[in-house]
Amino acid sequence: MYGRLTMHKLEVFCRVKELGSLTRAAETLYIAQPAVSAHLKSLDEIFGVKLFRRRGRGLVLTPSGERVYAWASETMTRAHELERELEGFRDGAAGTCVVAASMTAGSYALPSIVTEFRRDHPNALVRVNISNPDGAMDAVRAGACDFGVVIVDPRHPTEGLQLEKLCDEELVLIGNADHRERFGAFVRPADLKAIPFVTSPRGVVRRDTEDLQLRALGVERETIEAELGHPEAMKRAVADGLGLAFLLRSSVESELAAGTLCQINVLDFEMTVPAFLVHRVAKQLSPVQEAFADAVRHHFVNHVGT
Repeated sequence: MYGRLTMHKLEVFCRVKELGSLTRAAETLYIAQPAVSAHLKSLDEIFGVKLFRRRGRGLVLTPSGERVYAWASETMTRAHELERELEGFRDGAAGTCVVAASMTAGSYALPSIVTEFRRDHPNALVRVNISNPDGAMDAVRAGACDFGVVIVDPRHPTEGLQLEKLCDEELVLIGNADHRERFGAFVRPADLKAIPFVTSPRGVVRRDTEDLQLRALGVERETIEAELGHPEAMKRAVADGLGLAFLLRSSVESELAAGTLCQINVLDFEMTVPAFLVHRVAKQLSPVQEAFADAVRHHFVNHVGT
């Protein structure tokens, strides 16, 4: 039945599903549209079912097609993962490493790690995919990424994953110059109740960790001025005077050094968030992937952790 089944046919099938269009799939794969149609017809014959149906001007999967896509996408993901690993084993100085990262790690810590790593490994390619922690862990579990650098939500299932703690990163309270003049260089935990805040949306790991640690102090914040989904947006709102914010130190180091934002210390209180390196159980990293994981470990221990 599967004698005529090839990885190329599966790649065409997955691309058509993801783009919903023969034309767009052909363009991204750099092949002619009739060739895409021929591959889909061949797959219908191989599996003995129709995989797509028309919806308006596009294509959607049939129920049978959905089953095939679940299998095909996993097969393609595992194939790409194996290709990266073997590439690295052929030449330990070369190869590809795909890293899943949560927002702050991917935006602030990893770029400098990649830059330094590439100086010593000019033939290596590092790709960083930034998403929320849940999405990053799912990508690692599926094999789409070789490992992840994330804040772990304790509610997220970790079956099949190995977690290695990198460090505890400090959450610092920041404001602008007017906030510093208004509240001073130090505030008491009890003062946090009435301070206007900018924070992340509920359900985001950093926000939930923040609320949990404040609640342990008996602090329920009365005024949330805005809930913003990215540290850059939060920093802009703080700089514009909307409110104060707890942010990971690595995301505000440049602003604190430049004096565009100020740290306001909370007396007798330190808030931290743990960062982890995550990979699939029994995952065998190639030499270049292991080298980059070591670079991540070194950076977080020496430059990020408290």
